[in-house]
Amino acid sequence: MQIPSASEYQAALMQICAQISPLQWNLLEAHYLAPNHTASSEEIALAAGKPWPVTNLHYGRLGTKLRRALDYRSFNIYTMIVSSILYFQRNTTGAALISSKYW
Repeated sequence: MQIPSASEYQAALMQICAQISPLQWNLLEAHYLAPNHTASSEEIALAAGKPWPVTNLHYGRLGTKLRRALDYRSFNIYTMIVSSILYFQRNTTGAALISSKYW
């Protein structure tokens, strides 16, 4: 099984960008900003200020959108791939922006 490249992730994110909710962006940002980009689902929920069941549902839906955009058919219930896909920086208003610095 081959993990999608950074450029493939970038293309997939650009493809689904309009479908990503503000909460889903907050979850991605919280995950990225965690030490070593590693956090439990409860830590991500706490950072996003939402209950764990809510964030788990929305992060899972984002993962499904991303997997479909990547056309990643070799994924199955016995396989888990975790990787950092985003680099965030804040603009002058404090809103999170995606940077392609690492893409």
